[in-house]
Amino acid sequence: SSTGIESYTAASYRQILDPDDWDRSRSSYPGWQSGHPAARHYADLVAPWLDSEYHPLPWTRGAVEEATAHRLVLAPAP
Repeated sequence: SSTGIESYTAASYRQILDPDDWDRSRSSYPGWQSGHPAARHYADLVAPWLDSEYHPLPWTRGAVEEATAHRLVLAPAP
């Protein structure tokens, strides 16, 4: 580069969308979702992202319900 500083970049979030069947869409994200390094799932998505692997990106209610592993319900205190 003209500044003498080398720079490397990569897409952090990637997606492949299928408008013909939204539930066939896929995405990839490097992880660190929780922002807390001690969290159980902090780096789960790093290796698949490095290997250019994609995970399902469900769109319809049925597909989202089928893919749901955990549910967090937040409610105001009484």
